[in-house]
Amino acid sequence: MLKQRLIYFAAASGIGLAVLLALDQIVKAHKKNQLPHIANNAGLLAGGILAILFSGLLIYAFTGTLVPLAIFAAMVSVAVGSAYAWRLKCERETNALWETMLAEEELQAGETAERDPANAAAWAHLARLKEKRGDLRRALELFSIACKLEPTQLNLDRLASLREKVEALPPAQTKDLL
Repeated sequence: MLKQRLIYFAAASGIGLAVLLALDQIVKAHKKNQLPHIANNAGLLAGGILAILFSGLLIYAFTGTLVPLAIFAAMVSVAVGSAYAWRLKCERETNALWETMLAEEELQAGETAERDPANAAAWAHLARLKEKRGDLRRALELFSIACKLEPTQLNLDRLASLREKVEALPPAQTKDLL
């Protein structure tokens, strides 16, 4: 009976250690302002499922009951749910910060373009920022201004690429563009 309990304890400890190592990777990635690579997420999910399955088999094999498995599954579910909620919160904060920085950069580029209307680089930069925001119509207008000021081959190629993107939009979004 002691041998069975030791094996049971070792297996449960190993599974707990694996879950803690996966959570450690998520925390380390968050400290670097990065989200873990998708493979890490898939590994964590697959590892969690396998941990629950093997734990259930071990618990049932050694105790003959599934009550400890239900408790363990509830604890893992709460931990994974909490980690997911925390990750969503961090993602929202990151998106809000990105939007703030993009708006500030857009404001500065707009002011530069207004102060010096002949500055093609400022118009092009403002067009790239609008494109990042998804406002392709306005980006096309601004980049057209940049191309009129500085009609280099690179700018004309970029303008053609932007036109193709705008033409690929659904008809409702392309009216009055071209």
